[in-house]
Amino acid sequence: MSQEPMQLSYDELLTAYNKLKDEVTMSNPFLGEAILRKLIINSPLAMFLCDIHGNIRLTNDAAARQTGFSIEKLETMSVTDLDADYSTVEMFTQFWENNPFNVSTLLSTRHITQSKGIILVEVNGIKLDLNGEVYVLGIVQDVTERTNLITKLRDKDRFFENAIDLFTISDFKGKFLTINRSWTRELGWPEEEFLVQPWLNFVHPDDVQRTLDVFEGIKAGKEFFQFENRYLSKDGSYKWIAWNAFPFVKEGLVYSVGRNITEQRELELTVKTNNEMLNKLAAQVPGVVYKYQLFPDGRSCFPYSSPGMYDIYEYHPEDLQTDALPVFGRLHPDDVDRVSEDIFTSAREQSLFESEFRVILPSKGVQWRMCNARPERLDDGSTLWYGIITDITDRKLKEEIINLSEQKYRIVADNTFNWEFWEDENGILVYVSPACLKVTGYTAEEFIHDKDLVEKIILPEDVSKFAKHKTHVKNAHGSDSCSFRIRTKTGEIKHIHHVCLPAYDSAGNYRGIRGTNLDVTESVLQINKIQALLTVEEEHTKRMRSFNHIVSHNLRSHTANMQGLLSIIEEEYPEFFENEYIRLLKQSSENLSQTLAHLNQVLNVDMIESKQWVEVNLLEYVNKAINSVSTLARFSDLRIEIDVPANIVLQTVPAYLESILLNLLTNGIKYSSPDRKSHLKIKATQHNNQITIQYIDNGIGIDLNRHSAAIFGMYKTFHGNKDSKGLGLFMTRNQIEAMGGKIEVESKVNVGTTFTITLPKSHTD
Repeated sequence: MSQEPMQLSYDELLTAYNKLKDEVTMSNPFLGEAILRKLIINSPLAMFLCDIHGNIRLTNDAAARQTGFSIEKLETMSVTDLDADYSTVEMFTQFWENNPFNVSTLLSTRHITQSKGIILVEVNGIKLDLNGEVYVLGIVQDVTERTNLITKLRDKDRFFENAIDLFTISDFKGKFLTINRSWTRELGWPEEEFLVQPWLNFVHPDDVQRTLDVFEGIKAGKEFFQFENRYLSKDGSYKWIAWNAFPFVKEGLVYSVGRNITEQRELELTVKTNNEMLNKLAAQVPGVVYKYQLFPDGRSCFPYSSPGMYDIYEYHPEDLQTDALPVFGRLHPDDVDRVSEDIFTSAREQSLFESEFRVILPSKGVQWRMCNARPERLDDGSTLWYGIITDITDRKLKEEIINLSEQKYRIVADNTFNWEFWEDENGILVYVSPACLKVTGYTAEEFIHDKDLVEKIILPEDVSKFAKHKTHVKNAHGSDSCSFRIRTKTGEIKHIHHVCLPAYDSAGNYRGIRGTNLDVTESVLQINKIQALLTVEEEHTKRMRSFNHIVSHNLRSHTANMQGLLSIIEEEYPEFFENEYIRLLKQSSENLSQTLAHLNQVLNVDMIESKQWVEVNLLEYVNKAINSVSTLARFSDLRIEIDVPANIVLQTVPAYLESILLNLLTNGIKYSSPDRKSHLKIKATQHNNQITIQYIDNGIGIDLNRHSAAIFGMYKTFHGNKDSKGLGLFMTRNQIEAMGGKIEVESKVNVGTTFTITLPKSHTD
């Protein structure tokens, strides 16, 4: 009975966690863990969440106050670091090996603290599964003060019995004539302080009137008084004193015995506060927290149950405090005998009561309930259970759906072309789909009979890869895949793509692996063929690039020679150039030289070496480009607005970036409208690993209905400007794409144009 506050608090937390986990697993498997974390962090009781090695993974302020260590320090420690008796390791190991999940166990030990030395503690521990990881959650209560107080109270009681003749004597005027040193010594005052001052000087102001009323009763002839009041101690605090007073009216004296009951009062206050807190918590827990008592004559009742009793059985707690029979009337007829037998077995063997059963409620109909309770044999021969009952109707419905889904899965697996399998927690194959015969040449029965057959048919050089994959899936608790080769029964080599997923039951226990093996031999062969073709194509591209550079270089040499000769002839025989054909020949030579220069630029776009990638500040390059065209912009009366954050940095080819920024700037100047005040806005933003640059102008615009397909083509112009070559946008797009980016355009005639460039923030080879 002394463990009730701790037991209730722990069961409340367990109920809340299980309910929340069942409700959210299908939609968000991490929400239940988040709620548990919140409960631990905000709990007024010291709580520790430990892994299987005893390492403290999560704790709270209450634990820090109790131990004197900070939360950060505690979360680097193990529970063995707090062990004062060198018994925690053994207890933790036994708890880990012997306790089932979601069942609390009460342990007693001593802890080392930084602030209070060694303290006595009671630990309520439970083993939980959190999203596939197993932890131990413990609520630790410091019972040092309570244990010592009980000892002191017993000692004081014995002392009182031996010193009952030691009285404090005072007169009706409120002055002590003699004092009992047993309680005054604890107040810290010298004896003479009480003898020279009226007792009212020591009584708490709130207790003065009540004490005066007692003396008025004495004067009126009342023969015996018991009362309590608070006395001032030397350190400024007040102590509770319990008085037994015997008046002798004729003598005008009062004989009394005083006992210091401060620790008892503080303990009562602590217990009251804890009970109030636990009652509030219990009221918020889904389900019901309860005490159930079975008497030797067969009667039973619920001495305590939280308000959740109505949700579970549709009875109010007060309806069942003296008789639990109405509850059994709610049980499903098919479950009554089983539940009753389980209760009597638990009482007889003092074993944990665990049961799932159905109830039939007036408003909800048939519902499923789960009960967990720990028994305690009382002195009168009755058994008292401390437990919780939760609503598991939703979970049962989900289990039915899962069972139905499993049946459907087996039907589908039996008829699929893929090689499906199920493996239990011991690595034994319990199901293999018939398709394995077509893939491997071996039947499903052969795989089930020989659990190592899969490893036997995997090529030796791939065996370690498959073994590593299986270990990873089991330990990481997640889906994974791998590829390997097998030798079929007929000796054929096949490529297999393997995908599997670990499976767990509703309690979070590992139950094996479900997987699929796909024959991807044909796909692998086709990929190899494609790879071979790509290799050939790459070699062909390299040769073509070399050829283009040779041709470009040689043609440029010949063109340069032609231009040189024409220049010499023009200088020595200027009259020749009066001939129209000679002038046309010179113009053609210049055009050919310019065309070759353009072609050479295009050829060089894809030849980016790693050393050309540099980290640059975008705003600096934008300002540099604007400075380059500042005179031209002023002459065109173009206002340029910059909206580029100073902290945008990207990896780029500086020459390309300068060319891009400058080309789009000159385009904005060149195609500004003569009919309105011209402006150009350069705006840049950054999102994750992408940089977006926009050039927004109010120029003459482009008719995209006519020119959208050719806008970035070589030698394409749209406005008839004499100085337009049609190469700028072509080169700009090639340079952007060579750096892994893209360019887009939006435009309306006589409204304006927006070019949007997207570039990666960083470059990877």
